[in-house]
Amino acid sequence: MTGAARGLGIVLATAVLEAGGDVVCLDVLPAPSETEWKRIEKIQQVFQSHASYHQCDITNENAVTVVLAEAARHATKRGNPIRGLISCAGIQQMMDAIDYPLEGFKRILEVNVTGS
Repeated sequence: MTGAARGLGIVLATAVLEAGGDVVCLDVLPAPSETEWKRIEKIQQVFQSHASYHQCDITNENAVTVVLAEAARHATKRGNPIRGLISCAGIQQMMDAIDYPLEGFKRILEVNVTGS
C-alpha cells in the first residue's frame, strides 16, 4: 500500500488488517504517524495479522522493486502472499495555477500518476 504513513493510506491499511489481511505500507516519509501506527500495532494483535512499514519513494522504480520483492518473500514465508495493491500516494500544491512551477507539476504527475 502506497501513501500509507498517514491519512487515507493508513486508514485503508487499518481496514485491511481488520479484515484479516496483512499489509505492507510504503511512503516517502521516514516513519508513519505515531498515533495511527500504535493503533495498527494493536489491531495486528487482535486480528493476528501483520503490518510492516518501509520508507520508499514510489517514483524510484528500483527502490519500489527492491522493497516489494523483500515484502513478497516475507509474506510468502508467513503463508500470506501479496494478492493486491492499494495506491494512496498523492501530493498537491496549493497555489494559483498561473504561479504553478513546471517542476512542481512534473512531480505531481510522477507521484500521483506514474508512481502510482
